[in-house]
Amino acid sequence: MTIKSKILLGLILAVTIPVISTSVLVSRQSSELIFQSTQKSLDAVTKNKANAVESYFKTIKHQVQTFSENKMVVDAASYLSGEFETFVDDNELSGEDIEEQRKQLSQYYFGQFNKQYAEQNNGDTFDVKTVVSQLPPTAVALQYQYIFENENPLGSKHLLDRALNDGSKSGLATQYGAVHERIHPVVRSYLEKFGYYDIFIADAKTGNIIYSVFKELDYATSVLDGPYKDSGIGQAFRTARSYTDNDSVVLTDYAKYSPSYEAPASFVASPIIKDGETIAVAIFQMPIDRLNEIMKNNEGLGETGESYLVGQDLLPRSNSLHDSKYRSINAAFRNPEKAKMKSTSIEKGLAGETGIELTTNYLGEAVISDFVPIKILNHRWVLVAEITEEEAFASVNALMEWMIISALIIIAIATVIGWYSGSKLGKSIEENVTELGEQTKHLEESVDSMTLETEQLSENVVRSASAVQETASSLSEINSTLKTNSEIVDRVVGKANDVLSQLKGADSQLHLMNGSFTQIGEGVQKNNEIIDLVEEISDKTKMINEIVFKTQLLAVNASIEAARAGEQGKGFAVVADEVTKLATLSGEAAEQIDKLIGNSRKIIVGIVKDNQGIVDHSQESVSDFRALFETMTTDIRNVLEATKDIANATHEQKQGVIQVSTAMDEIDSAVQKNQEQTQASRNLADNIRDITISLKSVLGELERVTKGSSGAKHLASPKIEHDSHKSQVQEGPDVSADDDSFKPAA
Repeated sequence: MTIKSKILLGLILAVTIPVISTSVLVSRQSSELIFQSTQKSLDAVTKNKANAVESYFKTIKHQVQTFSENKMVVDAASYLSGEFETFVDDNELSGEDIEEQRKQLSQYYFGQFNKQYAEQNNGDTFDVKTVVSQLPPTAVALQYQYIFENENPLGSKHLLDRALNDGSKSGLATQYGAVHERIHPVVRSYLEKFGYYDIFIADAKTGNIIYSVFKELDYATSVLDGPYKDSGIGQAFRTARSYTDNDSVVLTDYAKYSPSYEAPASFVASPIIKDGETIAVAIFQMPIDRLNEIMKNNEGLGETGESYLVGQDLLPRSNSLHDSKYRSINAAFRNPEKAKMKSTSIEKGLAGETGIELTTNYLGEAVISDFVPIKILNHRWVLVAEITEEEAFASVNALMEWMIISALIIIAIATVIGWYSGSKLGKSIEENVTELGEQTKHLEESVDSMTLETEQLSENVVRSASAVQETASSLSEINSTLKTNSEIVDRVVGKANDVLSQLKGADSQLHLMNGSFTQIGEGVQKNNEIIDLVEEISDKTKMINEIVFKTQLLAVNASIEAARAGEQGKGFAVVADEVTKLATLSGEAAEQIDKLIGNSRKIIVGIVKDNQGIVDHSQESVSDFRALFETMTTDIRNVLEATKDIANATHEQKQGVIQVSTAMDEIDSAVQKNQEQTQASRNLADNIRDITISLKSVLGELERVTKGSSGAKHLASPKIEHDSHKSQVQEGPDVSADDDSFKPAA
C-alpha cells in the first residue's frame, strides 16, 4: 500500500469513527430525554383524565343518591306505585279498548320507531310485534296516552306533562296523571341540567317502570319479567332493590339497549326507601357524550396521540380519534368483533397494572403508551394515553437524518482532503526522497572535492601571510579617508538643519494664505445674497407688468363706456386713451427692466461661479503646496537621519580598522594552525564517505514505504576506494600563486 493510500485511509477513519460515535451517543441520549419528556406528558394526561372520569362518576353517584332521598321523589314513587296498578280501571278501559290501543300502538312503532331504528342500525328493524303483543294492559294504556297520543314528535315526548285524554269516560282525572304532572317538570329539569339520557322510577315489588322522563318502549314495562329484564336496566334494578340504604349505588356497564335504538346504555341505580322499606328504585340512564367530552381533549398529545377508555369486554368507553368508523361507542357495540381494542397496555391496565411502555396499539402502530386502571363504582376500566413513536421521536429522527447527512458530507470532504493531501504529501515525500538520493550522490562528490580543497587550502594559507602584510598598509590609507569623510558629513548635517528651519517658515505662510482664501470664499458666497435681491426685483417687475395689463383693461373698458356716453364721454375717452398709452410705455419699460435684471443675474451668477472656482482652485493649490512642503520636510529629515547614520558608520569603521589591524596579527598565528586543521579535514572527509554508504541503505527503505514494495528502487552508488581517492588528490593540478580562490577580507 502506497503512502498516499495510507494517508487517505487514516484520515477517513480519523473522521468517520468520531462522527459515528458522536451520532450514536447523541441519538441515544436524545431518545432517552424524549422518552422521559413524553413519559411525563403522558403521565400527566392519564392522571388528569383519570381524576376527571372518577370525579364524574362520583358526582353521578352523589346525584342518584340525592335524587333517591328527595322527599318529593319518595312520595311520588309511593303514589305512582299504587296508581300504576289502577290506571286501567281509573280510565275505565275495557279489554276491547286495550286491544284497540295495542293495535294503534303497534302501528305507531312499526312506523316512526322502526324507521328511526333502521336508520341507526344499517336497515335492520326491531321486532315490534312481539314486544307490543307481550305488553300488559297497564303498559299499553300508559304508552298509548303518553307516547301515541303525545303530539310531540319522536325524541320530544318528554315535553308532555299530562296525558291529553287522562281520566275516565265520566271525566274524572286519574291520580297517576295528577302526580305525573306535578313531578315531571322538576325531574325533566334535573335531567336536562345534568345531561342524563333518561331517568326511571321502578316499583320495587313488581319491577314496573312507573315513571320515565323520555317515555320510550321500556316505559311501563317490568324489568323483572318484561322484555328488557335481561338488559342493563334489569340488572341495575335487581341489584339496587336488594340494598337497604341510600348510600348503596350500583352501576351496570355499557351494553346495547333496544329501546334506545340499540345504542350503548349504562345504568346507575339507588334504592328509594320509605320508613325503612325499599319501595322503588331510582335508575339513571347514563349519557355517553360526557365521557367523550373528557377524553377528546388532545392537549399535550400532539397530532397522533389520543386518550381513550376501554372496558373489560375490550370495547371502547369513549370514541377513538383514529378509528371513528368501528371504534366510536355507538359503532363499537353494534359491531363488536371489529371494534375490539387489543394491546398489552390494555391487558395490563385491565389486570390492575399501571405503567408506560413502548408497544403496539390496537391499530398496530408503534406507540409510547401510558395506562392506568380506573375503578368505576363496581367496574374496572383502563384509561390509556398514547402517542406514536414516529411523532414522539420525530425530533430525534430529524436530528439523526441531519447528523447522517452531515456525517456523509464530512466523510466526503475528508475523503477529498485525504485524497488531495495524500497525493500532495505522498508526492512531496517521494520527491524529497528522490532529492535526498541526489543530495547523497552530491555529498559523495563533495567529499572528494573537499579533500582537494583541503590541499588547496594548505597552499593558500602560505599565500595568506603575504596578503596580511599588504592589508596592513592599506588600513593606514583607509583610516585617513574615513577622517575626511567624517568632516564632510558634519557639514552636511548643519546645512540640512538650516533647510528644515526655512521649510517651517514657508509652511506657516502657506497656512495664512489658505485662511485668506477661505475668507475670500466666504465673501464670494455672500454674492448669492445679491442674486437673491436681483430675483426679488424681477418678481416686483412682474407685478408691475400685471398692474400695467390691468390698467390697459381698465382703459379699454373706459373707452367703451365713453363711446356709449356719446358727446358727454369724449373727454373721458381722451383720458382713457392717454392712460392706455401711458400703461403701454410702462409695460415696455418694465420689460426692458426685466431683461436688464435677467442679464445682470446671469452675469453675477457667472462671476460668482468663476470666483468660487478660482478660490477652490487656489485652496487646492495651497493644500498641494503644503503637502509638497511636508513631503520635502520628511525627505530632508530622512536625509539628515541617514547622514547621521553615515557619521556613526564612519566612526564605527574607524574602530573596525583598529580591530582589523589587531586581527591581522591573530591571522598570522592562525595560519600556522590551519595546516593542522587541513589534516583533520581530510580525516573528516573519510568519515563522511562512510556515512553516505549508510544513508543509501536508509533511502532504499524510504522508497519502499513511499512507493510500495513493487515500486521500490535501490540506489546504485559508485564505489570509491580510499586509495584511489588519495591518488586523485596527489595527481591534482598544481596551484599557482595567482589562484584567487581565497581572498582575504578587506
